[in-house]
Amino acid sequence: MKIDKRLIYVSLFSIFWTLEVFFTKLALNKGADSLTLSLQNMVFGGIILLSYILIFKRNRIKDLRKKYSLRIFLMGVLLTTGYLLSIYGLNLSTSVNYGFLIKATVVFTPLLGFLFLKENFNKKKLFLLLTFLLGAYLMTIGINKIVPRIGDILIIGAAFFFSLTLIIQKPLTNNIDPNIVSISRIIVSSFLLILMFLFFSSSKFKIQTPIYGILIAFSFAINEVFLSKSLSVSTVSYFSMISMSVPVIVSVLGLIFLGETVSIFQVIGGIIIIVSGILVQKSKI
Repeated sequence: MKIDKRLIYVSLFSIFWTLEVFFTKLALNKGADSLTLSLQNMVFGGIILLSYILIFKRNRIKDLRKKYSLRIFLMGVLLTTGYLLSIYGLNLSTSVNYGFLIKATVVFTPLLGFLFLKENFNKKKLFLLLTFLLGAYLMTIGINKIVPRIGDILIIGAAFFFSLTLIIQKPLTNNIDPNIVSISRIIVSSFLLILMFLFFSSSKFKIQTPIYGILIAFSFAINEVFLSKSLSVSTVSYFSMISMSVPVIVSVLGLIFLGETVSIFQVIGGIIIIVSGILVQKSKI
């Protein structure tokens, strides 16, 4: 039986992305400053990823060419914007709202992929998008309603900018090692965040919640590795849809490690997501 690298890479990305969000929310709840935490996560995560590249991918650094510099810079700008909106949105909203709204990427990414990457967008894909959203809603919200927060708008904005970043990053992975693309955009983003901190922060840089900071940095670096690998072997539509497994992973982790209960609506939502994922896996998406 042939192992599908797309499924493995996207699943691993989803796991570590979930952990990154989880530890980030814990750090914010402990009083971490949003801008400082954003800078800390990007720089420390970038250092870990750079170390990985220097050890295992050093010979691929030469893939970088001057002709790619504008796209890499633009990726860094979009990533910075999305990351800041994400952090501030998470701080001003709830984890439940964030968990559902950030998956607006499943709508933005296929639409942008259709417009800029010429990926197919048909009734079948539209149906799968809607079923994924329904499953995610049941998994994260259940019978409750989303209580609107000001941070929700920021989270949706973050989802849009993350989607735009993927659209630019995908073609680059055809010419540059995916991990080199990731560290390049992270370096640009770190530089921009340092400038923002110097100009807009009235306090000196101070490490935020060291233990959570380390966990976030490692989760961030690892999910960047698998994000890049995912984009190198799959379409952006496939990536955004399969990564909708995040709510299922969160519920399973909560059930096993935190003793949380699971409602019938979460079970139904999880089944919908799993079935939708199987359909995506069997479809040419």
